[in-house]
Amino acid sequence: MATRELLSPAQRSGLSELPDLMDEWLLARHHTLSAGDLAVICKRRRADTKLGFATQLCYLRFPGRPLRPGERPPANLLGYVASQLGEDPAAFDRYVGGRDTTRREHLLEIVEIFGFRSFDDSAYRELREWVTDTAMNTERGAVLVEAVLGEMRQRGIVAPAIATVEELCWEARLQARSRVFESLTGEMSVEDRWRLDELLAIPPGGTRAPLIWLREPPGAPAPKNFHKVLERLRFVRSLDMPDISRKGIHNNRLVGLAREGQKTTPQHLRRFDDEHRHATLVAYLSGRIGSLTDEALDMHDRLMGEMLGKGEKARDETFQKRGKAINEKVNLYAGVGKALIQARESGEDPYALIEELIAWERFVASVSEAEDLAMPSDFDYLDHLQNHYRRLRGYAPAMLEAFDFEAAAPAEPLLEALDVLKEMNEKGRRKLPEDAPTDFVRPRWERHVFGDDGEIDKPFYEMGAMNELNRGLRSGDVWVPGSLRYADFEDYLLPRERWEDIRGNGVPPVAIGPDLDEYLAERSEEMHRELTTVSKMISRGQLHNVRIEGGELKFSRDKGNVPKGMKAFTKKVYEQMPRIRLTDLLVEVDSWTGFTHQFTHIKTGEPPKNLEPILAAVLADGTNLGLSKMADASAAGED
Repeated sequence: MATRELLSPAQRSGLSELPDLMDEWLLARHHTLSAGDLAVICKRRRADTKLGFATQLCYLRFPGRPLRPGERPPANLLGYVASQLGEDPAAFDRYVGGRDTTRREHLLEIVEIFGFRSFDDSAYRELREWVTDTAMNTERGAVLVEAVLGEMRQRGIVAPAIATVEELCWEARLQARSRVFESLTGEMSVEDRWRLDELLAIPPGGTRAPLIWLREPPGAPAPKNFHKVLERLRFVRSLDMPDISRKGIHNNRLVGLAREGQKTTPQHLRRFDDEHRHATLVAYLSGRIGSLTDEALDMHDRLMGEMLGKGEKARDETFQKRGKAINEKVNLYAGVGKALIQARESGEDPYALIEELIAWERFVASVSEAEDLAMPSDFDYLDHLQNHYRRLRGYAPAMLEAFDFEAAAPAEPLLEALDVLKEMNEKGRRKLPEDAPTDFVRPRWERHVFGDDGEIDKPFYEMGAMNELNRGLRSGDVWVPGSLRYADFEDYLLPRERWEDIRGNGVPPVAIGPDLDEYLAERSEEMHRELTTVSKMISRGQLHNVRIEGGELKFSRDKGNVPKGMKAFTKKVYEQMPRIRLTDLLVEVDSWTGFTHQFTHIKTGEPPKNLEPILAAVLADGTNLGLSKMADASAAGED
């Protein structure tokens, strides 16, 4: 039935048919005949029946199905089997053109002698139950069908028509889906289900369903948008959905259901049956908690980047505004310096020489002016952050209240500082306690956090703590439970209790053996086998576009199979594209995303001041030009 098809025609052909040119490794692995095989095969008297019998045996082993009436195997497979029998491959023509009764008799004899099993109702139920476990992890039809075919080969079951295998996998997928739905919603009360259904209905006086509101993007980085993200996060948390992390459901399944909940309209979701609808919403809402958490933390990252960027801009603008006056003072004091040098060398009165340049009263006044013009010796943009503290306060208290931060040992002083700030926000205090933790303050911030009198400056203390929080989230030293992007590294691993349970029950279910020596021996043997196969194919000229000339390995460029007229069509398509420099394109993308702010200095953590070298490095990496050649080809290379 068409409705039970899981594969495309190309997938169906790839899983049920052998390639026209099988590689030597596949031939050797699946179609090498043992001494016992040859003893049975050679009981046939004629060359054609020997070759036909052997070919049927090879087909039952791989790809696992019978040879069809009139089917001709790939030429190199036929040649490989014939070479083991010492027969001419042409003898197969008589077999395939002979009686089909002979082929069926051989098939029955092979099944009986070599212990193959027929695909009966028992095998159907057995395999359906087996593949249901795989279907709990994925719904991809090609993966399920391929897994079943591989299991059939392992169990020696003769594979039926591919449509039957699809039918089996279809039923297993439905059964697995039902189990997933039951696992997600089985413990939900009627009230819980009612709250879920309310997400799909437009409330009285409203214009849209709550689910549509929950899907809204975070918007531009701004305190008001930060609060909107938190509002949605609090709403989802208030629904008190079951903790699906303890359900043992594979993440692929959860991601698929969450994606379905994200894309499907409320009207279509209402048409789902109850279990499907509620399970989809549970998976979506559980994932939405993580994505909303990430949206809030990402917005904090961008707001901090904007604040520091504006501080840099204010510093640069201030310097530019003072540029003329600073230049005048520099020229004046250069002249004063020359006058002092001349006075020392000639013995003249230095004050008289200075007064020849500028009146003494004016000179004295210029010193005060120079003091006003002078900027900090480190030319630090942090001096200009004071005006941005109010913007930080617009969302920082809500952020500290909404999330529980955890940290590695080096960042624990930061968590103590955040707890102090959180407590001050809750109690409405403005003055920091005398014992406020300061171990998190970096040397660069010390001059601003600790004033000239040694007293802690609260605005800079809070800005420094929030900036350090941002750095910790980026580095992984700080994490947030429930986040997807800023989670604890341990969350990506199996829980320790689960690992101990698996290890205690025998060999862990991983793709490689747990014994290192055995693993290295297996990989060494496999590498030797593969290199031997490649060496033979090269010596016979069977490796496409590879040859040996003068003792060296040569590779020819693959011209590909380009249809006629494609070059002219490609040229027309490119003519429709606007002409733009790659650097201009990168600058435009940076204006949307601010990706260059991620290239922070390894020591100071500051974003780049000069974008040209950064963009040149991106281009060099993307075009495989290399950093040295890109430096030679661009003005940025001169820096």
